[in-house]
Amino acid sequence: MRLLADQTEKNALYEIAKCFKFLKNLDGLKVSAEDASRVRLAENALLCVVESNGYQVNQSREDNNP
Repeated sequence: MRLLADQTEKNALYEIAKCFKFLKNLDGLKVSAEDASRVRLAENALLCVVESNGYQVNQSREDNNP
């Protein structure tokens, strides 16, 4: 059973933010245009969740921490 709340928990946002590291790893790989579009759509949706809760994602390539 999934726990739903009025506000997204900080730990949940941290786990979502970790996904960006893995999505960026796809940049150097060959991906079909259709799949690349879906990946960007997912990335933008996750970014919207994080930002709507008042946080920002540091998407620097040099930063190993989400």
